[in-house]
This record gives sequence, structure tokens and C-alpha cells, in this order.
Amino acid sequence: MPRFDEELITQVAGALLGDAHRLCRRTLVTRDQHPLFPYRLHDAVRAAIAHESVAEPGAWAPADRTAMARELLEALHQRSNRLLHDSERRLDVLEIAAALCVDHDLTAVWLADALSHLPGFSKTAQRLPPPALNTWIGQVSGMFEPWRHGNQGPQRIACLENLLSGPLQPDIRRRGRIRLAYLHRIRGDCEPALQLLTELLAENPESDLLRYQVARTLHIMGRYAELEQHLSACPLSDPTTGLRISSDLAYDRGLLDEAVIGPATRAAYLREKGRHRVALENEVAALWRRALQGRSTTTDCEAVLEDADHFGETLCMRTALAARVICEADDPSAALRLIADAQSLVRATGGFPGWREWTSQLVFGMRHADRPYIDQVRQSWLAGTTRWSPSQQVVDRFFVFSGYPARFPQPQLVGLEDPTESDRRWNTVITLLVDP
Repeated sequence: MPRFDEELITQVAGALLGDAHRLCRRTLVTRDQHPLFPYRLHDAVRAAIAHESVAEPGAWAPADRTAMARELLEALHQRSNRLLHDSERRLDVLEIAAALCVDHDLTAVWLADALSHLPGFSKTAQRLPPPALNTWIGQVSGMFEPWRHGNQGPQRIACLENLLSGPLQPDIRRRGRIRLAYLHRIRGDCEPALQLLTELLAENPESDLLRYQVARTLHIMGRYAELEQHLSACPLSDPTTGLRISSDLAYDRGLLDEAVIGPATRAAYLREKGRHRVALENEVAALWRRALQGRSTTTDCEAVLEDADHFGETLCMRTALAARVICEADDPSAALRLIADAQSLVRATGGFPGWREWTSQLVFGMRHADRPYIDQVRQSWLAGTTRWSPSQQVVDRFFVFSGYPARFPQPQLVGLEDPTESDRRWNTVITLLVDP
């Protein structure tokens, strides 16, 4: 082990805590400020033990080392589970677990799950061993390679597709294909995302994750009839996923109170499970929907923005910044400064302005009845190759409210409700936003 603490020694070696305490105070052990595992053997001592001949009395054979490595890995699994609510310290544990897997060519499905649940793939990637196709952990590292070196959308997709073109273990290939689908969907390319997710669901029809992700993709594409059919044929067993879909549909209809419930409930559930990356995405969705109701505060926005910034989750940062623009819309200097910050963030990450930026800028312009500013936003929005999505439909509603022609046709929501009811609700939402 490169690092350890007294508890790890006693748990795995079956030693007394007093024995571990005395060992850690011998001169062959050094101590530093590592928050979890402050002890390490001198490198010369480690090398001597590692290369000890099996002919020596008491020396370990390779099989002995592998057996102990498995026990250490299980101990680290237990430690990881105790740190579900501390992503930083949990990553310290996972980093050492990954190193064990490299040294002894071990497989640990729990480790791949835990790494995926942490926010900030870029930070996680820097702590993993180099990618390698000839080992399980090397393939896991390969899935994080797209987030190294500051890669952005197209580069990430190309990097992941390159990994998937090679020989991978079935579990790693499945994880990689799911992640590729997410990357396509984030960029608005929902057709390849839906194809990947549908193929994966056909291979594993009982997967609640895949059922949910197919449903989310169909919703983002506005294929409401297919979504209804999918949920009927593939019901969701996790109540928070079903609630999230229901809230997304409520958002489309202008029912913002209901729209907040799903992401807020799912975020709390995921935090409890230690799945902080997806929890943050749900918290941001709830923050945004509250902002459109005038219910988010600058303190709310800053808390989410700080969390997203800490882990480098740029899309979450952009949404939190846009929500804060809405909170600060009455103060022109503050709002324009935040809008400039958002534009700088978009440029720095190689992206393009999206529905978050357009909506927040429109709220600001409409709040101050600044027609030239609104015209400028309109021209920028029309200049982009914007695909329809529920969020872009909301941008269109703001423009229609301001007297511009609609860019997108009215979505065909499933149900008996007259579509004009959704228009009426959104008009009320926009009225209260621009003239609170």
C-alpha cells in the first residue's frame, strides 16, 4: 500500500490496534498531512519487502499478495461506503483502490460505480492510473480519459468513440456506451443518444437506469406519444425517476410548482446514496425552475455555483449563473456583470450560448423594457443552429410574449388538456417575472 492508517492495518491484518499504533511510530514509517492515510513506509523498505525472495522464511508468494490485495480492496470498499457524503475524502480512498487494482490486476465493480457517482470527472481523471486496454482498471481509466487535458464536447466524443473501437470487457463497453449517449444528449444530438440507449435497453430490458434514460431522451426530443408508450411498456421502479419525468412534463405545461418537486426530491434521494454528480444536476434543475417563479435567492444560486465550480461541472455553473442573473435583474450593473461572466465561461469551455443564457438575458431585457437589447438577443438566438427542446420552447415563449413570431410549432403534449392552457400558464409566469 502506498499509504495507510492504523485502522486499515488492524482491519485487514487482524492485528491489535496497539500493534498498529506502535508500528506507525517506528522510524521506518513516515507521516505527513494526508487527511485519511497519513502513514507510509519508506520507499526503500517497501521495495525490499516487495522483492523479497519467496525462499526466505515467512516471505509471501505472489498468490499471498493477491489474496491480501483483495482483502485490502474490500476494506477500502467499506471505507468508501462510510464516506458517501464526502466526495473529496471518498476520492482519496478510490485512488488507492485503483492503484491496488493496477498492481494486482484486480476487478472491482463497486469501484467503477463509485467513481462514476463522484462529481467532476476532470478531477477524478487526474487521480486515476494511465489508461490501458490490457487491464480492467486501465479500461476504467480510459472511460475518464475524455475529461483529461481540458477536452470539450467534440473531443470528448471522439476520445470515447476511440476507446469503444478497441477490445473492452463487456461491463466497461456497456458503461462507455451509456456515457457516450450522455455526451451526445448534452450537445443536443438526441438521435444518436436515443439509438445507443435503446440498443442498450434491448440488451438489458430490466435496467431501470436505461428505462429512465430512454424516457428522458424522448422527453427532450418532444416525442411525447412515444414517451407515453415507453413508460407503459417499461414502467420505472424507482419512484424518484418517475417523479422527475412527471415534473419535466409539468414544466412543459407551465405548472412550475409541480415542476420543482421531481428534481428536488430526486436530488435529496441521490445525495443520501452518495451519487453526488447526478444529485447536483437535479439541484440545478430545481434552482432554475424556482428562479422562473421568482423563488430562488442569490444565496441559493451562490451555494449551487460554488459546489459546481469546485468540481468543474460547467453546465451546472452556467445554469446557476443564469438563475442568478434572474435574481439580480433589477440591478443593471450586477446583472450585466453576471451576463458577462456567463459569456466568459461559455467561451472558456469552448461552448455556445444556450437556453440558459438566452432566457436570463431576456428576463433582464424585458424587466427594463429595453427593446434594442431584446432585439440583439433575438438576432443572436436566430443565428444559431438551435434544435427544438422543451427549454428552447420556453425561450420561444418569451419572444412570443414580447411580440415576435414563434420560431417553433406548438408541441403536441399527450392528454386531454387544451394547448392554450399551457400558453396561459406560461404567460402568467413570464408576466410575473418581467414585472414582479
